[in-house]
Amino acid sequence: MILVAGDLPIEITAGWPLTSRPGRGSALRAAPDPETLYRELDRHHPSFIFCLPERSSLRVEVILDIRDRLAPDVPVIFASVAEAEAVARANESSVTSTDPAAPPHCAVHSLSSASAALRAARQATAKPHHRDARLNSFLDHVPMAVLTIDPERRIRLFNKGAEKIFGYEETEVLGQDMNMLIPEGKRARHDAHVARFKRSAEDMRFMGERSGVTALRKDGTVFHAEAAVSKVLLGAKPHFSVFLTDATRQWEADAARRRSEAALARAQRVAQIGSWEFDPGRGALEWSEEMVRIHGVPGDPEAPDIEDFLRNVHAEDRDRFRRLVDGALHRAEPFQTEIRMQPEGAAAEVVDARADIQADEHGDGREHIVGTSQVITARKEAEARFRAEQETLRLVTELTTDNIWEWDIQDDAWQLEKGRSAGPDQDRPGAALDFDAVMAMIHPEDRESVETGLRLAVQGDVENWQAEYRSVGRDGSIREFENRATIIRNASGKAERLVGGLSDVTEFRRLDRQFHEAQKLDTIGQLTGGLAHDFNNLLTIILGSADLLMQSLTDGRERDQLASVIDAAERAASLTDGLLAYSRRQPLEPETVDLNLLLESSFQLLRRGIEEGIRIDYHLKASPSVVSLDRDRLQSSLLNLAINASHAIGERGQITIETSNAVLDAAYAQRHTEVVPGSYVVLSVSDNGCGMSPDVLAQAFDPFFTMKGSGVGTGLGLSSVYGFVKQSGGHAKIYSEVGHGTTVKLYLPGNEGEAADRDVPKPPESVMAQGERVLVVEDDDDLRRHVVAQMERMGYTVIAAADARAALDTLEARDDIALLFTDVVMPGEMNGAELARHVQTHWPDVKILFTSGYTENAIIHDGRLDKGVNLISKPYRFIDLAVRLRKVLESA
Repeated sequence: MILVAGDLPIEITAGWPLTSRPGRGSALRAAPDPETLYRELDRHHPSFIFCLPERSSLRVEVILDIRDRLAPDVPVIFASVAEAEAVARANESSVTSTDPAAPPHCAVHSLSSASAALRAARQATAKPHHRDARLNSFLDHVPMAVLTIDPERRIRLFNKGAEKIFGYEETEVLGQDMNMLIPEGKRARHDAHVARFKRSAEDMRFMGERSGVTALRKDGTVFHAEAAVSKVLLGAKPHFSVFLTDATRQWEADAARRRSEAALARAQRVAQIGSWEFDPGRGALEWSEEMVRIHGVPGDPEAPDIEDFLRNVHAEDRDRFRRLVDGALHRAEPFQTEIRMQPEGAAAEVVDARADIQADEHGDGREHIVGTSQVITARKEAEARFRAEQETLRLVTELTTDNIWEWDIQDDAWQLEKGRSAGPDQDRPGAALDFDAVMAMIHPEDRESVETGLRLAVQGDVENWQAEYRSVGRDGSIREFENRATIIRNASGKAERLVGGLSDVTEFRRLDRQFHEAQKLDTIGQLTGGLAHDFNNLLTIILGSADLLMQSLTDGRERDQLASVIDAAERAASLTDGLLAYSRRQPLEPETVDLNLLLESSFQLLRRGIEEGIRIDYHLKASPSVVSLDRDRLQSSLLNLAINASHAIGERGQITIETSNAVLDAAYAQRHTEVVPGSYVVLSVSDNGCGMSPDVLAQAFDPFFTMKGSGVGTGLGLSSVYGFVKQSGGHAKIYSEVGHGTTVKLYLPGNEGEAADRDVPKPPESVMAQGERVLVVEDDDDLRRHVVAQMERMGYTVIAAADARAALDTLEARDDIALLFTDVVMPGEMNGAELARHVQTHWPDVKILFTSGYTENAIIHDGRLDKGVNLISKPYRFIDLAVRLRKVLESA
């Protein structure tokens, strides 16, 4: 007799021939409440108690409490894993057993398996037996593998179902490590999965429904399985109960279905056939991806009616096609016709349209119209003939990304079958070509070397040939290819045929160039960073000393000579700055800027640097026009572009400066290095000058590349603009044509905020000291003495320190330090940034101004100064330092 605790689930009892409903003398009895459960256990001794906690009004603790008092040897089967751990905690004594193969409860993961388990259990418990014998018989009749695994991963239970599935006898596996049932290559993954399950709050986990679970039979074969694993406590120790079925047939069926669907999709793509289905009952039209690609029909699967499709049918064919559709709907008439499809903005093309009627599940024969649509061109007939003659080649091509080709040398017939990757443009893909036609597809600059190499290979005795070259498409695009072939020779060694594969390596080469570009940037950055620190220290001394000397000179000739020294030093500083800009290692101080207003205010600046015969036109149409970047660097970039444009023009011409808005989508970003999809404000500088050839254009952003001749410019103008825009998160693009001019477009990330007002710098007479004491920290002795002299000339009381330790000693001894002026890069126990953080913590009233010729990452991250950091970059002029000191001292 089986006692069901709680409400009796109809899903199990309905239609169950082995038992009758609860009643007098039935084999299945119900105890829907505690009183009935108490009475049944007091009067009867059931084989076991069965419970579905989710369906039962009885709490698990109540069931176990009554069982323990009246019939502690009666096992309880819970058809819910979610309660298993709670059950174990509530009744620790009930799960303690000297026989690990006889757990006091087990868990099944569905009502159907629960039903099967109860059938087997009733057959096994028709007559009273000892508890272990009844439970063993029950487990052996469960139509699945049931295993129990102890904490040491040893197998403690292995039922008859497991023997049948795995091929082992129970005696062969008990006490053995469970890894004997797991393929060797899957054991590490299995261990990790078990470890995650142990740590999780789950009581049961199902495996194999979405991802493959494999197991190992005794004969060494590996099979797919589905399993439910639950946590149970046996003897106060955590065990795993595993319920496993062989899912090999299901996996094979699923794999066959996936292969079939993939083959259908490939076939549609290769044949350019779109399919569609119309359900008149719902007014819903569904179409395949190829249908969308060929005809441009809407891609929304929720399209409400067939009008979305009919709108793309040519107006002159629309009514006729509508009548055919109506005939199919109302008279079950299949049709085949030719119509013209013309999506909006596209040219009309003729297609072969066919439809048939598909009966729905009720079988009335008129519920669905299923159709296909195929473009009809001369190419279709050529491809059809080629596929009929070369079926094997077509199948190979479907499985590879290469373009497979064959050259019959004697007949000079060259056949090329396009694979899934792009191949060279040709008028009739799949048609036979001759040698000259194939060579004509190759870029003119590569053609001679490829032709010579191929002829030498054919005339020699080699077995293979390979070449890399470019191909120019009909649209002017250039793609790169790698071609490999096997040369088939006759018995005398004469070449008869070549069979090869042509791979489009354009994207691979692009990524390779991108990698080398990143390496180049890093190399230049490291070289420049190493030079910048020491070089800018020297330039700071030269410029500062020249400034001080200039203040004391009155002779005009001597002042002119000294001005030449200052000019040379500033040009030397611009070289380092340009290299840092190109390698994206310059310190930026971004702020919100209205680009239109900035350009309007820059007119006079540009006008002074441009020949009078060159007109400057503005077309500022961007709205919004707010960007977030370094204002000074942007003005410098604009001036660089304008000067380059004037050099390209000569004495007379026109420069046009424009702003606009643009959205760069994911497709564009994929084709261009480091572009982030999104909204941009575009700054364009155009000229009607000499323009650039493709070779020059390809090098335009490279450092030190210039077409201006010796002694004119440094070759860092465009490269520094490029580096600044990239470091600011933007994108730069040049469009140029020889004899027509050039346009440089800077795509600057938009900002939704408002442009910030900028304070006008104070005039020089207001920037002298006002009695403050400054602590200067600089490890370079010469530069430290120079800075001290400059600040004393400004009127400051200056204390100098060679390192961070000396600076801290000074701060601890004095309380009148107003500002700390420190280099960022310093040897010793603290660099400048660490020193500043310590000072801010212990002397928060002391203002801090950093200086550096190259900061690396101490106070700059992602190319931008950390918030609240004040920095004056080396080399700097006397007046620049004076202004910056006052600005920091007077800041809040």
